[in-house]
Amino acid sequence: MSSESELRPVHTEETALQDDKERPEILEVCQVTKDWDPPSNPDEFPEGSLAGWTTAFGSFLLQFCGFGYTASFGVYQGIAANVSEHEPDFYTQHYLTNETSSAISWIGSTSAFLLMTVGLVSGSLHDRGYFYHLMIAGSCLQSFSLWMLSLSKPDQYYQIFFSQGLVLGIALGLMYIPSVAVISHHFRRRRALVMTFIATGSALSTHKVPPPDVMNFVVDIHQQ
Repeated sequence: MSSESELRPVHTEETALQDDKERPEILEVCQVTKDWDPPSNPDEFPEGSLAGWTTAFGSFLLQFCGFGYTASFGVYQGIAANVSEHEPDFYTQHYLTNETSSAISWIGSTSAFLLMTVGLVSGSLHDRGYFYHLMIAGSCLQSFSLWMLSLSKPDQYYQIFFSQGLVLGIALGLMYIPSVAVISHHFRRRRALVMTFIATGSALSTHKVPPPDVMNFVVDIHQQ
């Protein structure tokens, strides 16, 4: 009996030592979780409102004029000018006659590539609170690229590639991901519905509505 009573305090001291060893890890977890924000209450989350729906409409327009504009590059190259016969036009026959169709297609391909890859940077900056900076910079760059495209000379491939390929791709890449991610700040229950509405902007703009029809009209006037 005396031996058992003497072993009990020793066992208690060992468990205390083990608790002390595990306690720093528990304290670290507590310190980390202490800085975390609790999940927001769905009833307190802003669902729509005027600011939310205007933001959604602005994102729709950005998809319409941004992604749709890039997807409509075939109008410039000419393969979409006459869908039934696929006759080359404008860039191939009139503006970049010294370049092959493969070289001309690199302009639109580069713009589409940068639209996606620049999103790796713009998405990170959006998470840090630079949404308005990205929108302003992207809008100014897109306007600048189209202005420089209007000043490009015939058969000057590098001028068109720089303005419509590089600068335009970077401009749209700065705005594409933030324009989609900002919707989560305004919608929770209807977020999927609003995302669907925004995504239709890029599809709608390439299906027999402007900008393809408008660009075809402008190209026809320029050729006359």
